[in-house]
Amino acid sequence: MNNSNLSRSISFLVALTTLLFGLTSASALADGLGNPKQFSVEMKMTGVAGEIAGQSMRMKFYVGEDRLRMEMMMEGSQDGGIHISQYEGDQVTSYMLIPQMKMYMKSMGSEGDMEEEGPMLMFGSPDDADHPCTADPETTCTKIGSDTHLGRAVDKYIVKDVEDGVPNESTIWFDRELLFPVKVEDRDGIMEAVAIEVGEQPDSLFEIPADYREMDMPR
Repeated sequence: MNNSNLSRSISFLVALTTLLFGLTSASALADGLGNPKQFSVEMKMTGVAGEIAGQSMRMKFYVGEDRLRMEMMMEGSQDGGIHISQYEGDQVTSYMLIPQMKMYMKSMGSEGDMEEEGPMLMFGSPDDADHPCTADPETTCTKIGSDTHLGRAVDKYIVKDVEDGVPNESTIWFDRELLFPVKVEDRDGIMEAVAIEVGEQPDSLFEIPADYREMDMPR
């Protein structure tokens, strides 16, 4: 893969995940991930508007103690990436791994800074699972009912916020135990969990392989 194709591939992956997770990014807690549970979730995402319309992606999240790994793979393609975030207080160290090239890009900053660099993830407050939007005063969550997803109890919310000055409304199915959105529908696409496993995540998932080398972030 040449540098031009690599840059476009990375940009597309980040754009798709950011579009669907953007509404929830501000709810990442300042004190690490704010989630006492460790688990993995496999998800399918499908774009319905703009440049991602008709595109599908398989993703898998591994949630450890103040650590997050996200694997991304476009359906029908060998191109993909791995995003690893390590949280310490309100500071985040983020790595974007390119398995095809055995390379990675590193970013560091506050959670607010990292929202501009790549995908983040919503976690509700461990002290108040009934109000998953309290971390962001510009986002409102209105509970409209309860449901189940993959046999797990979830709460269903209408979420309203503003993205780049444009009002946005989404529907989220929120797993109370995992503090994780297991399904999201908004104007850009649909994301839903297809498999969930609860349990401790191995340290090796959040480490950079020894044979990878660091590269500059594409511009």
